Amino acid sequence: MKRIAFMFWLGSIIFITGTLFAAMPATSEEAAYQNNIKGHIVSFSENEIVLSVVNEIPEGNPPPENVKQKKRFLLIIPENSGVTMEVLSAGFARFEKNILVEEAKWGEKKSYNLPEKNEILTYEPYGIFRSWKMASLEITTVFPMTSAQDLNLRLTNISISIRFTNPAISDANFSDPLGENLLKSAVLNYECRKMWRLAPPELEQEFAPYQSFAARVNDSLSSAPAAKLTVYRSGLYGVSAAEMKAAGIDVAKLSPARLSLYHNGRQIPIFLEESSGQFFDTGGKFYFYAPPTPEPVIHDTYWLLYSEDASSTGALRIKREVVTSEREVKGDIFNADQRTSFFPFVNYFHKLPTPHFNGNWFWDEIRRGEFRYYHREILAPDTDAKEYTLQVHVAGPQLRMKNYCEVYWNQMYLGTCDWTGSQNYTFTQKLPIATLKDGENELALYIPLRAEKEQSPHINFIGFEVDYTARLSNDHAPFSFTVPAPEQPGWHRLWFSQPPMQSYFLFDVTDDYNPRLYTVHTSLHPERKEYNYSTLVDIPSERRLILGSWAKAESVGKITPVNPLNLLDGEEGDYVIISHHELMDAMKPFVAIKEKKGFKPLLVDVDDIYDSFSFGAKDFNAIKRFFRFRYYQAKGALLRYGLLVGETSDYVGDPANMPKGVFMDMVPVYNLGTPFTNIHSDSEYALICGNDDIPDFSLGRFPARTAEEVADLIAKAESYEGRLPAGEWRITNAFVTDDEAEFSQIAESLISNLFPVDARILRIFQKNYDYSDLLFIWYRKTSIKARKELIKAMNDGALTINYVGHGGPNLWTSERLFHINDLDALKNSDKLFFLTASTCDTSWLDYPTPPVNRSLGERLTLLPDAGAIAVYAPTTGASPSDHKILMWMLYNGIFNKGIRNIGEAVIFSKIGYRFERSNKYLLDQFILLGDPSLFLPMDLPATELSVEPIFINRREGGKVEMKGRIKNQPRWGLTKIFIQPPNSDPMPLEIKTHASDGSFTAEYFVPPFADAGKYGVSALTYNSFLGEQEHGGGFFYVDQPRFNMIMDVNPERPGDIYENEKVIVSSTVQNTSPFPLENIQIRLRQKTIKTPIFEKNISLSPCQGVKYDLAWLAEAGVHQLILEAWLPGQNEEDWNRREKFVSVISRKAMNRAEINMDEIKTRPEILIDGVKPEFIVPVHNIGKMAFYQLALTLKVGGSVIGSPKTISYLNTGQRIEIAYPTDASFPTGNIPLEVSLEAFNQQTQQFDRIKTDNRVFNVGTLVDLVTLPDSVTFESEGFLTGQTIFINAVVKNNGTRVAENVLVQAFVNRPWVASALARPFFSGEGERIKELRPGQEKKVRLRWDPIGVNGKHNIYVIANSTRAIPEKQYENNVAFAEVEIFPHTNIAISSKDLVLSRNILRKGDKTDVRFIVRNDSTKPAGAFDILFQDYGINQRPEPIGAEIRVIGVNPGDALPLKFAWIYRAGRNKLRIDLNHSHMIQEENSADNTAEATLYVIENLKNLPKTGNNIYSYQNNLMDGVRREAEITPLREIRSTGFEDATGVVFDVEKQYVREGAPEANPELPEKRDNQWTLKPGWLASSPDENAPPITLAFPIPSDSKTTMYDVYIHVQTIADLDGFPSSKLRIKVENEERFQTQDWSANEQPPFFKQRYLIGRYDLVDGYLDIVIDDVTERYWTIVNQVEIVPIMCMYESVVVEMPKRMRGDVFNLIFDEDAPGRSWIDHYCRFGKMKDEGNIIWGEWRLLDKNNLEAPQKIETPYIQWRADLYGWQKDTPVIRNVSIQIED
Repeated sequence: MKRIAFMFWLGSIIFITGTLFAAMPATSEEAAYQNNIKGHIVSFSENEIVLSVVNEIPEGNPPPENVKQKKRFLLIIPENSGVTMEVLSAGFARFEKNILVEEAKWGEKKSYNLPEKNEILTYEPYGIFRSWKMASLEITTVFPMTSAQDLNLRLTNISISIRFTNPAISDANFSDPLGENLLKSAVLNYECRKMWRLAPPELEQEFAPYQSFAARVNDSLSSAPAAKLTVYRSGLYGVSAAEMKAAGIDVAKLSPARLSLYHNGRQIPIFLEESSGQFFDTGGKFYFYAPPTPEPVIHDTYWLLYSEDASSTGALRIKREVVTSEREVKGDIFNADQRTSFFPFVNYFHKLPTPHFNGNWFWDEIRRGEFRYYHREILAPDTDAKEYTLQVHVAGPQLRMKNYCEVYWNQMYLGTCDWTGSQNYTFTQKLPIATLKDGENELALYIPLRAEKEQSPHINFIGFEVDYTARLSNDHAPFSFTVPAPEQPGWHRLWFSQPPMQSYFLFDVTDDYNPRLYTVHTSLHPERKEYNYSTLVDIPSERRLILGSWAKAESVGKITPVNPLNLLDGEEGDYVIISHHELMDAMKPFVAIKEKKGFKPLLVDVDDIYDSFSFGAKDFNAIKRFFRFRYYQAKGALLRYGLLVGETSDYVGDPANMPKGVFMDMVPVYNLGTPFTNIHSDSEYALICGNDDIPDFSLGRFPARTAEEVADLIAKAESYEGRLPAGEWRITNAFVTDDEAEFSQIAESLISNLFPVDARILRIFQKNYDYSDLLFIWYRKTSIKARKELIKAMNDGALTINYVGHGGPNLWTSERLFHINDLDALKNSDKLFFLTASTCDTSWLDYPTPPVNRSLGERLTLLPDAGAIAVYAPTTGASPSDHKILMWMLYNGIFNKGIRNIGEAVIFSKIGYRFERSNKYLLDQFILLGDPSLFLPMDLPATELSVEPIFINRREGGKVEMKGRIKNQPRWGLTKIFIQPPNSDPMPLEIKTHASDGSFTAEYFVPPFADAGKYGVSALTYNSFLGEQEHGGGFFYVDQPRFNMIMDVNPERPGDIYENEKVIVSSTVQNTSPFPLENIQIRLRQKTIKTPIFEKNISLSPCQGVKYDLAWLAEAGVHQLILEAWLPGQNEEDWNRREKFVSVISRKAMNRAEINMDEIKTRPEILIDGVKPEFIVPVHNIGKMAFYQLALTLKVGGSVIGSPKTISYLNTGQRIEIAYPTDASFPTGNIPLEVSLEAFNQQTQQFDRIKTDNRVFNVGTLVDLVTLPDSVTFESEGFLTGQTIFINAVVKNNGTRVAENVLVQAFVNRPWVASALARPFFSGEGERIKELRPGQEKKVRLRWDPIGVNGKHNIYVIANSTRAIPEKQYENNVAFAEVEIFPHTNIAISSKDLVLSRNILRKGDKTDVRFIVRNDSTKPAGAFDILFQDYGINQRPEPIGAEIRVIGVNPGDALPLKFAWIYRAGRNKLRIDLNHSHMIQEENSADNTAEATLYVIENLKNLPKTGNNIYSYQNNLMDGVRREAEITPLREIRSTGFEDATGVVFDVEKQYVREGAPEANPELPEKRDNQWTLKPGWLASSPDENAPPITLAFPIPSDSKTTMYDVYIHVQTIADLDGFPSSKLRIKVENEERFQTQDWSANEQPPFFKQRYLIGRYDLVDGYLDIVIDDVTERYWTIVNQVEIVPIMCMYESVVVEMPKRMRGDVFNLIFDEDAPGRSWIDHYCRFGKMKDEGNIIWGEWRLLDKNNLEAPQKIETPYIQWRADLYGWQKDTPVIRNVSIQIED
């Protein structure tokens, strides 16, 4: 007997010191596997490294998956011209079923192929980090040999030589603490760092232009003052002496002859009006041309310097071009093509798809039903041209929604934009030149109201362009234009129109740096009205020209005195701080602090960087250029840290035009002002060495805007580096996740793989908390409890907090788990956390407009004395898998590599991410806010913590004893022990004890069947008085006993086994549990023999196995060998077993066929009542001769079952399996199976029975799953509307077989109906029971997050709800209970309770508004605010006055309140909103709004006068009152189209039924009863019916003024109601001959969701609407709730015109410009009134004007007149009123 043992001791999961990353493991098992593959450098020389990699994974620990496993190493390499790799030696091991089969060496010949070198090794250059070039070496360690996991080849060791051709060797000797510290943690060959340090690149050419210009500036300053001139756009500029004096320039020291102007380091010419010595004293002025600024320059700078000499080669001047009239003229030019663009920066939307216009800026947001006018000046259109082109650019804001926009130009309707989705749309139209005005033009855009629910709520207007032919004119100087290349190059005469007797010039700016000046007044043509001036110009090719006068030149944006440019001198500094000039003084204390810490800080004004590295232009590339200069060419210590100080904002225009609320950009992000296809971030600034994605120094940002904010940031950083309070916060790491499963899985992966056992972990996973309705976002939820837990965790303090999930610049999760409004609740002043955010937009730095111009990351950093010490988060978004890798690398660096410095940890994470994926997009977007030089206050674990035992049997549970010995201090103090279970419990278990004289003890009892896995134990002892603390960690495992057993039978010689031969039975038993097992009883036996072959009691360590080779002699037959292993007290049915059937051939018998009855199997494996089984019968020939014909027959109870089977041939030693289907099923119980085997006798030609045997099979029931009655219970915070309800139930298996993966779901009111499923809000289908054995019960907990539900509901819990598991019956799978959901309080206001003291006002008048607030619920309402807004036609609601805070309203109370409303022009509607800020949760917020309308008085004299005593209402239409009417951009009155109109709604009731009236039935109709069900608001027919048509007639209201109506029907389009949809309807209206089939399948909604559909427009002349509804027989429900008729009429009432006293008694008439096409018509009315008291008019009756004589004169009876129009539509005929005027007769 031979015994083989193998052993594997578990260790903690950490990465191996000296190597960086493997291909990032997806699971804990893969991480553990890779961690045991270790590499080290054997030797190295100038051109070679030899490394060894050893796979230390024991043979008992298989690879997690049978796929290629790889390990990567990061190497320093020299600059070289070639790389060769050689495998010096390697070892392999072939494993089958995770058992070592054989070993092999590199180069050996085997029956299988060993991997080639290129299959094992992959070498890839990686990039440059600071002064080191790096590469990755990937080694494949596992090679699958089959698709199954039972056969693979593993690399056990390898020795590799890597040789470099022509390596560059460094002899530099300087210190680089940052680089060397990170290399030590990252690369394998750290020893090579000095030898292979890269030489600095050649940078002379890169920086020479800037150094040369700096020298020029400094030389100029030695002679005279200099000035910087800032411009924001191209054009002609003039600078006066007065402007320079105001900027602090001593002009007395300037000689005009020696002035020179520079741009981008190059001198450009200027023009001086005169150049006498007293030029500036006499108010002189010089001029220059600024060419267009290329992107990404934010503003451009021109340098006014003192030239070295006054010669023509010194200071350049713009000279006049002298042109004689004797030139040969090739042609005349009167006009030029011109493009005028209008794209103002007004609004901002980061997802605006307009990178080719204004980045993410747009002009206006126009909402549905609104129109806007835009007036812009167009210069000098040529009336002789035929046409011009208008382009209007708009964008849709939302995906998949439809967008509409009508375009009007100079009071003309041009057309409609119609597009879908978040896309740009350009409306282009060519127009006659006569429609283009010289001067102001009007563009109007209108967003019509459409019936589609898919219409976007608004569109974004970006801007517009006009391409036209312009006459050459100086009326609007300066006038820029382009002359295309002429057919005949040469001199041309340009003709201009301009006022006479003035001096003008023509400027040729084709060459930006050499403009030419032509005089224009040389040829005056007074005889011409147009084109009265001309000049000759040489036009050899296309020319860019400007017509203008110096008097109309622009002023520069800013003039700044110049200081010496010294940054290129390379002053020493290893911590470079770049600040906006306004914050420089505030940063000086920070500089002093860093100096005390041993740094050499350098504080730099960002403007100085622009001056020195981009010639003064505000270009973010200058900042990167400066950092690169600092690293390579500055003196002293190398650049280590960088800090940007100042807010940034994506506004790149003139500060004078900055939109309201936008912050000034102080220190820009990289890519500022460019489209968001580029990442706007700080990360690019740190990429200064090599062309790669690896940051080369630590960079952070203080996103401050004021000196006070800087002071707060400095105070936080200083305190963080000081003496911090003791406590568990310093070992606490919190993980916060959104409610989708992927996010919590990412967090768990980070926790389980990277954090040491001494870390205290908090889990705040949103999915584990109750939800409530989020009132201000419909159909959203929020978790108040989760938010409270998160804020508490922040206030308690934590070392790190990581958030994983969806987010935006102002919040985490769409359920508002954390929002910028929650920041005031943070009070963690001395326990600041380092925040990492695996989400989107948390640190969006440059969003320019409120409310998110300060992102959540910025606010947490800026929060005074609270919040985060630093934030590592993205500026935009990426995938969760990318975020996971980056965070994996970050936490690996902090907790496993010992990188405590925050900035260096960030670099390490990015190096590691790049090692895993090449995605610059992700690396760019993650930035650090805060001081990068800070260290996390992490104490190394020092307490020696003993945890015994380290393994707990899950079946039994047990006591864990913890003993600690404190190594340092405190010797006495409070000890907290935190036990972290392997599940996702939010808080670790806490045990308190006390340390005495440096030691402590504690106990913890693990209950039976606790969660399996690794339990982390962290012990913290601290003394608050002394401020001392110390901690340590340990762990223990809880798991089930598990065995892996293998049994093989091998004869001494190959081939069959014969009786009395020696056979070796190899039996292997392995402990696959993570803990030792004692007193294991193992036994090998033959079933038919009582005495076992082998029996032994053993103990096994984790993953230890034993193998026994046993000799066995067997007699002829088919024998069943059984290998068994069990533990004391274990039930026999739970024993671990392996069995094998062995066929032993007889040496004596000539013919012997055998069947071992225990070898027979069945399909299905377990016999079930009612199922016809199939028996699989193995037949063996163990005789010396073959059988040629055998017959197999099966019987039960003496009766043959199925057809007997024939075996035509069975050779000696052969085994064959016979599939024997049966034609009978069996009842529950035992059945005796008789097996009969017969052989054909050649002599008798008959079958002789040779074998008969019996076996009893048990027939059981199928799985029978039962949800136990009365087991359904509920949990909720308060059972209020919108709150989460947890549903508990018990499921039992009453069947005889195991049920696996049982889905349990809950249904609301209707069991088994998918649409009634009670779902969690986030996602999920219910709960699954992994395994349920016969007779076993298990409790399930389901989650239901109802939206807007209250009342009593039956909740049905159903096991096996999808019937995926076959059962004989399903009725007992269901149990139900009733739950009642109570409504919240409800406050309401009604328009009828809103009274105005005055109902008619003039502009500025005031009226008192009295209103009543009611609480119509049974619960008291807490405090809430009331908002007052006014609005009008085409005017958005705006707040007026102060809000009112109501302390509370009791149930049933009515609270009277008062408010003063001052009327503003055009805003004659008042809206009152209760609880607008959602301070209280309500049942129904739809009744929180009330409105009132007042009439407006306008004096006749204020109406526009359009003729003799004729006054137009057109400009006052917006002050009127409308109903279903709209005022168009053409200032017309027309109908809205009536899609949104409301009419009379009839519930379907019995009183309206004419024919086919059913009896009222309160229940759903029964299927196949051929009847309708009718109850109030519900007419229904069920599927599979043939109910007769039903006729209904609805009366038209008697006061209706039209017979034309739109007919709508309200139905329920349900996707699934008891298994069938409700989305079709057959209907006839009025006298239609045929039924229409209405199909709404595309709009199926959740159950009982009513929708409104238009059937058509009808003329209801008889006063009734007749409808016939027919049953849909295509397996659809027919459900009708209501019928609605909408009169096709709209109304408009004008402003009230106050007639002057002198006109009272005069005669007037109304003049109408209108159109009523087809059968539409308009009724006009007028009425007269007089003031009863101030603000109230007594009106007479409305008088209908005679249609045949609308303009008949009428007498002015009273001081006040008002007219009204009723517009009636007909089919598509839409009436319109274009203008109304009032004419007073003389």
